[in-house]
This record gives sequence, C-alpha cells and structure tokens, in this order.
Amino acid sequence: MMTEDEAFQLLLDTCLAFRPYLEATRLRFYFGKPPENVAPYFDVGWITTLLIDMVRQQDTACFPAIFDLLEQLLAEGSDDVQNWVVVGVLEGLQNQVSHTDVPYAAFEPWLGPATRKEWDGLIEAWGG
Repeated sequence: MMTEDEAFQLLLDTCLAFRPYLEATRLRFYFGKPPENVAPYFDVGWITTLLIDMVRQQDTACFPAIFDLLEQLLAEGSDDVQNWVVVGVLEGLQNQVSHTDVPYAAFEPWLGPATRKEWDGLIEAWGG
C-alpha cells in the first residue's frame, strides 16, 4: 500500500519545478542543513505555496498532471493517502490561498470530480 511519502514523491514528479523549488526552500528554511526526512504534510506546504505563485504567473502547464494525480490518489489511495490529499494538499492550498489575493476559483478548472467534491466540502466546512 502506498504511503503519504510515496504519494508526495509522485506529486514532485508531476512538475519539473517542484524538486528544485523544494530543495532551495528547505535549504533556506533549515539554514542550509535540512534533515534527510521531513513529513510529507510539512513539505507539501512549500508546494502549495509554489502552486499559488504559478497561478499568479499564469504558469499552469503542470496543473493538469498535478490535479490528475490528486484525482487518482483519491480514487485509488489508502485512507492515509486520501487524507493527505484532502488535508495536506487541498485544505493546505485553500488555507494559503485565503491569505492571498488569489481566489479559490483560480484552481477550479483543474479539479476532477473527486477533488472538486473534497474542495467544495472543505469550503463548506469552513463556512465559505
């Protein structure tokens, strides 16, 4: 059964910009000495920050692959992986978006049926 870390590695593989961005960000955050292993719930926060920047720059070429993977993980992943997608990725992304000028709607064109259901459910649960 796939772990959250393995799912995160798959996510990193969906966009060439992810790994270098993550490595550079971790180096800065950990003052040049990042640990070997960081929880995928923590590291995905850096990726969601990059997704927001990509929307701002209209650099969304990777988005179909990213959201297709999330859709697949929701359909086929273990309960832990599904929870990571919903709480770590989607809710994390919405939380960060709520503190920016980027609207939630900016991500909606790439949501599939399962990710859309979870996305909307999170918005409803948090009261809009």
